[in-house]
Amino acid sequence: MTFTLATWNINSVRLREPIVLQLLRDESPDVLCLQECKSLVELIPTEGFSALGYTHMVARGQKGYNGVMILSKLPLQDAGGLDLANLGHDFITRLLVSGPHSQRVLSR
Repeated sequence: MTFTLATWNINSVRLREPIVLQLLRDESPDVLCLQECKSLVELIPTEGFSALGYTHMVARGQKGYNGVMILSKLPLQDAGGLDLANLGHDFITRLLVSGPHSQRVLSR
């Protein structure tokens, strides 16, 4: 199975939501990986993404810094994250692994 993938160090998904939506409309990748989302997951604005067909999301976030997310038109399965710095965080905000079907997508 082939799919298109885009990745972007967004530096605040909430602040740049209109630009993300424009990218999704113009380029229409199957999967979009965003880094430095800088938002708690529950505050990520998902309505606009869903309206464009990106109904699958896996994310890790913190207020004000770090954070990664994967948006997809294809079903995703959260394959977890890794604590690469050995900091013992309750949730990993810098690395996320998920995949549509048997593909693996790493957002770091």
